[in-house]
Amino acid sequence: MPPPAPRPTVPTTEVPCISFTYGEPSYTDDTELLTDGSEPVLCWHNGACRDESGVTSRPAARPTTTEATQVEADRVCTGTQCDALGTRVRAALKGVDPSDRHATTDHALIVIGSADKAQIWTRTNDQRLALPKPHRGSWDTEGDVIAVEILGKHVLVSRYWSPTEPPPPPWAPARGTLLDAHGRVTGKIATAASHRAPGTSIVDLGDDQFVVFNGAGGFSLVVDGKPTWFGDLSEWRGVSAAGARGGDPALATIEGQEVPIQAVALDAEPEYEQTTLDGSPAGKASIKTLGYKWCNLGSNDGCHVGRLQIVFHVGLRGDKEQSVRRLNDDFFPVCR
Repeated sequence: MPPPAPRPTVPTTEVPCISFTYGEPSYTDDTELLTDGSEPVLCWHNGACRDESGVTSRPAARPTTTEATQVEADRVCTGTQCDALGTRVRAALKGVDPSDRHATTDHALIVIGSADKAQIWTRTNDQRLALPKPHRGSWDTEGDVIAVEILGKHVLVSRYWSPTEPPPPPWAPARGTLLDAHGRVTGKIATAASHRAPGTSIVDLGDDQFVVFNGAGGFSLVVDGKPTWFGDLSEWRGVSAAGARGGDPALATIEGQEVPIQAVALDAEPEYEQTTLDGSPAGKASIKTLGYKWCNLGSNDGCHVGRLQIVFHVGLRGDKEQSVRRLNDDFFPVCR
C-alpha cells in the first residue's frame, strides 16, 4: 500500500499589519514614515521598523541640511546672508510673533500672518501685494484663504474650493495659486492647505523643486514656481504639464476621498552628463527620490509604502523637462 501523500504545508510567514484609530479630523494609524537617507523606513509605535528588505532598526534623526530663513524686526537672513527691510515692512512686523513671519529663499517676498489674515510684501519695493482674488466659475467657486505658504522663491496661496457637482463630491482639495516675486501668477494646483488634511502637504526636494500633495492622493511637481507634472498615488497615474493641457487634473474632476499621506525626501544622486547612442552630449540630468506612505480604508484596507523617482533633465540649450515614475509600492494590511 503506497504511503499517504504529504499534507500541504501551511504558510507561517508573518505579515506585519497596521492598526487605525478613528477621530477628528481624520483617522490615524500606529506607524510613522522615516528614512535612513536612501530608502523609506516604516516604524510602529512598539519600536519595530521595516524597510524594503525587511526588519531593520529605527533610523537616527537626520540633521537639517538647508539653512532656515529668519525674518527679524529690520532684516531677513539666511545664515550669514542678510537683507534690510523697508520702513513699511518693518512697521507691519511690529508686534507680530516670529512664528508668523516668513520669507522666500531669495528674500524677495515677506509673508506676515497666516490664512486669511496673511499679508504679502515685496522687500525691494517695500510694498504690500494684493492676494489673488477668488475664482468665480460656472461650476466651481473659491472661498476664503486658508493657507499662505512659502515654496522656495514663490508663495502658494490656497483657498477653500467648492465645486458644484451632482452629487456633491465627498471631499475636495483646496485650490492653490502660485505667485512670483512680482505678484504674478505662475500656476494653479490642488493642495491640502497644510492644516486641512493630516499628513504631509509639501516635500522640499531642494533646488527650488517641490512635491505638493492635494490631500486626496494626488500631487503636483512644482519646479521654479511652475507645476510641471501631476500624479496620483492612490490610482497610480501621471502626466506632464504639457500633456495635461487643462492644468492640474485634480482641479477639473473631483474623485475619491480624503487620503492622508506621509512623505519624505530621500538622498539625491549627483548630477551626471547624458549622451546619445553615438556618444554625443545630450545635456545633464539629476535624480531625486521621494518615499511615501498612503492609506486606504475602503475595499482594500491597509497602507502602501513606496518610492517615487524624479528625473530632472537640462538640455544643451537650457531647456528643462522632468519625468516621474514609481519604483515600488509595498502593501501592509489593516490588523484584524
